[in-house]
Amino acid sequence: MNPTTSDNKWHVVYTMPNFEKKLSRLFLKKGIECFLPTQQVIKQWSDRKRMIEVPVFPNYLFVKIEKSLKYHVLSTKGVVRFIEYQNEMASIPAEKMKDLKVLYDKDIEVIETSFTEGDEVVVNSGPLVGIHGNLVRWNSKYKLAIRMEILNKSILVDVSPEAVSRVLNVA
Repeated sequence: MNPTTSDNKWHVVYTMPNFEKKLSRLFLKKGIECFLPTQQVIKQWSDRKRMIEVPVFPNYLFVKIEKSLKYHVLSTKGVVRFIEYQNEMASIPAEKMKDLKVLYDKDIEVIETSFTEGDEVVVNSGPLVGIHGNLVRWNSKYKLAIRMEILNKSILVDVSPEAVSRVLNVA
């Protein structure tokens, strides 16, 4: 069992509620590469507020494995199933995973608005270079929306208009 072979692909594991962090630590101990994107949110209790780290995609964990390790991962306490497409483990392109990892390390604020909502853009400078997405208006700022098709979710990040260019669709 060698979890670092070149046949490894990124897959999505559906977990039991609140098991994402436990499984992430466990898989790393077992030598299985995994990724759990998290964000800081303010949690309100009756007597206090506190900043906590929560998964961006609750109940989902990304693992990089070869197909032969599928049942090894499934037998881990807290794993419910793999996300599948046509009865096969759905895989996420390495480029999308790279983009996702970059998005949770950076935060760039919008300065001006020279684009219109809905424009398809590509980032051509800065830490998010090469990432494609659509410009959306969120809380009176323009943000870049990156869509993760496999999870049917969008990720919003602040992006400077100087760092992006409009994608021209040639018909």
